[in-house]
Amino acid sequence: MSRQTSQCNVVQSVAAAWPPADWADLHVLVAVSGGADSVGLLCALAEIKATNGGAGRLIVGHFNHRLRGDESDVDERFVRQLAAESNLTIEVGCAQGPMASEDTARQARYEFLTQAAERVGVRFIATAHTADDQVETVLHHIIRGTGLAGLAGIPAVRPVTQSVALVRPLLGVQRTEIIAYLANRGQTFHTDRTNLDCQFTRNRLRHELLPLLRENYNAEVDEALRRLAQQAADGEALIRQLAQPLFESMVDTSRVPAMLVIDRTLLNGVPQALVRAVCRIAWQAAGWPEQAMSFGHWCELAQLVTADAPSGVFMFPGKVQVERI
Repeated sequence: MSRQTSQCNVVQSVAAAWPPADWADLHVLVAVSGGADSVGLLCALAEIKATNGGAGRLIVGHFNHRLRGDESDVDERFVRQLAAESNLTIEVGCAQGPMASEDTARQARYEFLTQAAERVGVRFIATAHTADDQVETVLHHIIRGTGLAGLAGIPAVRPVTQSVALVRPLLGVQRTEIIAYLANRGQTFHTDRTNLDCQFTRNRLRHELLPLLRENYNAEVDEALRRLAQQAADGEALIRQLAQPLFESMVDTSRVPAMLVIDRTLLNGVPQALVRAVCRIAWQAAGWPEQAMSFGHWCELAQLVTADAPSGVFMFPGKVQVERI
């Protein structure tokens, strides 16, 4: 594959995954860390924007986690310079204290991006998750234990507020393609050295387990995991489509987020997969935290909603209290 072909493939893949007609007239906040993936996403969107025009603006969003001392500040300066060279506005946030973990840092980054998006009137936040990230995420979920939603991996689009959606236009693009695209443009990027640190689970998957699987079990394991994610996403979407009318007919959300009420008599005889889906939709409608809700918790909640269980009060993650009457 030539460099020119790589360049065309990346831009065309992004345009196909996220047609410019859907966003060219709206403001987009592009999350840019300074790494190859996010720099590649910004460059591709800028190319598409230059070709298609539109009233919307691209805005660069950068969050300095301060996880790597001076290196984090170097990344920030690089992204600021990149935005200036591209004639783009930039929104920058900084961690106010030490980040306890990578997960804490990720949550802080998304909080900043969401707040920045709402402050400047952005409709979409674009992040640079790639096909490689999808593979690593699905494998991580399998090892940790997951349901169908976890097997679906990273969604291409998800709402973060009523007015802002998160989009991931690079999910069909491999990291090697992005690096070739940037090389063809002569565009530099920064490499985060913590991506090589195998004390982090994702890095061990990337640098140890996946190479082992490719060499000794299935050379096409990446594609197999991506197919699995797509099939799981299709199945999850179908279940949710069937569960939505049930949710609307039996769940009273008039008092959320303080409370929601489920008429469990209407769930008699409904398959457990649909009951769990109704519970999840109701939970999301209330805006309660899902991160700590395991498959076991969803099964327990579904049982409380449908089975002949005694009345009582039950506690769930996020300090959510469920009362069966």
